[in-house]
Amino acid sequence: FSEMKEGIKQLIKEGIKTNQFPRFLYKYRDFGEFTNDIIINSQFYFSPPKSFNDPFDCNLFFKEFYSRKEIDKYKNDFLIRNPDIDPKILDNHFNGNEDTFYCKLKESKSQLIENTGILSLSKNYKSITMWSHYSKNHEGLVFELDVKKDYSFFYMFGIVDYIEEYELLSFSEDPKKELCNLFTTKYIDWKYEEEIRIIDFDRYGTRKFKKNLLKSILFGYRAKEENIKSIVNLCQLNGFDHVKFRKAKLIPGKFALDFDDIDKTKYL
Repeated sequence: FSEMKEGIKQLIKEGIKTNQFPRFLYKYRDFGEFTNDIIINSQFYFSPPKSFNDPFDCNLFFKEFYSRKEIDKYKNDFLIRNPDIDPKILDNHFNGNEDTFYCKLKESKSQLIENTGILSLSKNYKSITMWSHYSKNHEGLVFELDVKKDYSFFYMFGIVDYIEEYELLSFSEDPKKELCNLFTTKYIDWKYEEEIRIIDFDRYGTRKFKKNLLKSILFGYRAKEENIKSIVNLCQLNGFDHVKFRKAKLIPGKFALDFDDIDKTKYL
């Protein structure tokens, strides 16, 4: 279990070195107590995968049956990565039984998922569909995050890959890559989300961020004036006076959104 977690951490970290990470990321929200808490306590909530609306999310199937050759390969690879481990311990762990091999690793995978928290962000703040689904039919808001202001917050991330079908994952293959596939593969219908995930393999729940990470707040086309005023004042009272504000508008002749700057002084 611990090797799985450390392995996938390293694999995800490698993405930053290859410049896969965008400068800005976006969190769609509706108004309410939990959104206010983001501003009041400078923290985002990392959700457990079991709470996601997609039943396949972080729940891809692994193949159940493994040959003796596949099990031996797994053991040899494991011992190469962990030379201090006594081979007898590994043999005793699986009891030389093919069924035990699958059950033990399935249990480790379940434990890993159970303790993981994920913050789902998007590369796109102009998605009409995202505003509809995750910001209460364009009545909500979007947080714009400046990645360069707090790299430590994003040190573990996964870029979601959207596909039509997948092959069964395998415990006998490279566990880092297979588990990365598990956490970052979704059905192609979700492609509009353009999702990047911040992953905490140690726990789910709230996690603090630096205040200057929050660059601006974008309000939906249908956002109510009283809600805009509430957020502007919350920012002013909680150390986010640097945050800029914009409001969505519809572009004539196009199915597209644009945003106008808001003079926050009229709300203070």
